[in-house]
Amino acid sequence: MSDITADKHIHQAFDQDLRRLDAMVLDMCGQVIALLQDAITAVTTVDRTLAEAVVQRDRVIDELELQVEELAVRILALREPKAVDLRWVIAALESSSDLERMGDMAKNIAKRVAILAHFTPIEGIEGIAPMARLILDFLAKLRHAWDEKDSILALQTWNGDAEIDSLFDTMFHNILVAMISSPQNITPSTHLLFIAKNLERIGDHITNIAEAIYYLETGHKLDGIRPRTDAQYRVFIPPVAGMTAEDLAAAMSGETDVTRPPDGKET
Repeated sequence: MSDITADKHIHQAFDQDLRRLDAMVLDMCGQVIALLQDAITAVTTVDRTLAEAVVQRDRVIDELELQVEELAVRILALREPKAVDLRWVIAALESSSDLERMGDMAKNIAKRVAILAHFTPIEGIEGIAPMARLILDFLAKLRHAWDEKDSILALQTWNGDAEIDSLFDTMFHNILVAMISSPQNITPSTHLLFIAKNLERIGDHITNIAEAIYYLETGHKLDGIRPRTDAQYRVFIPPVAGMTAEDLAAAMSGETDVTRPPDGKET
């Protein structure tokens, strides 16, 4: 075999490895989308059977992450990729890790169904669906951005994180008001907060992958602070004895300082 033929075969094998890596990431993204869709359906319909299926299917995503890692390490060790090829491998490694965490969060959401099933109807559960729809829309765009290596679409997805944060802020506020208004809502509302927080964290992982796609395609890191809302929930607000739902609403809007009791003394 001539040197030219050998080089051609090596290049073809390298290209095949990169395509396989690419396909694995796309598969993971599709699996995460399907898993999250079913997790949200299980929550909103309080379907314990579907929730359990979601928990079991998360293993598929875990296995795919291991396959991505093994192939990426092999490519790095044997092919010594440079420039865009190296960025491709690194982006796949980083993205698979983020996708695996999204799968874990979808599983965690589904696990809440067994508890929520004891509290029906559940006040505030209607806020989950709009937030989930937005995230699923961004995930679909993210998958397309990875498939096409579209840095512009990746940037648009990255900018969408503020929308997710805004919906979380609203839901956080509404659930806290419901908890104070009706103590019997405390347990289911707490689990709704965990679900909402898992969705918000999925949004953060989406931005991680969007950054990886942008760097893969352009060779430049996204500069600056990620777009996000200036949310009250990011600062702990200790409850004050005797606080009413109206007091909480005012505090969340910034109209009053709930760290001070009515007599004006520090707590």
